[in-house]
Amino acid sequence: MLERSATADLFKNTLAASLPSLAAWSILPRFRNPNSGVYRHHGLASIFGREESRKALSQATRPFFQEWLKPALAEIKDLARISKAWRIPFRCP
Repeated sequence: MLERSATADLFKNTLAASLPSLAAWSILPRFRNPNSGVYRHHGLASIFGREESRKALSQATRPFFQEWLKPALAEIKDLARISKAWRIPFRCP
């Protein structure tokens, strides 16, 4: 069924099988041109237009990237807390 926005359509029809896992990381890069960094999805573009589909793909990467970073950010916070308790200067690289 056709959704009202490119973002909704992308999540429902392309990424739904990957949610909530990080398996979408194997799908999303396929739509990104490595030379230009521009996202393209022929099906979305033909229905919603090139710019709207590009925006949807670009916005779709954010939640997956945030999920991927959560463990690393938690570890950094733990290191900062430990270094403060031990009075060891901590600088994030």
